[in-house]
Amino acid sequence: MGKKAVKFETFLDGICSFWQLGEDKRPVKVLDGIRFQRRVIGMKRNFLAQQSGYNVELLIRVPKTDVAVKGSFVVIGENQFQILQAQTIPDTIPKCTDLTLTQPDILLEFDQEAAGAGGRLR
Repeated sequence: MGKKAVKFETFLDGICSFWQLGEDKRPVKVLDGIRFQRRVIGMKRNFLAQQSGYNVELLIRVPKTDVAVKGSFVVIGENQFQILQAQTIPDTIPKCTDLTLTQPDILLEFDQEAAGAGGRLR
């Protein structure tokens, strides 16, 4: 029985941050400066999302993290996305998480002066 090939991953496509809504419904940054790589959105993933009423905007791979959960937000530059699915990829070095991203139902408005590192909903 042969060993399964392990793929070495690089994250050269950009930097993102992860946000969640706090108890007061203000956005709270949970991770910042996370590098990512863009992935190709497969036909099956896109079709299943559309069947559920979602449009897949982007698929990215990040180093494995437990804070990237469904419903959290990912900010890339000025663009906001909501995590539709987080899938652990076990056969990579480092271990990775694939994030299926969609347009959020709400956009976060970040007001650092009024709310410190958080913000408020728009």
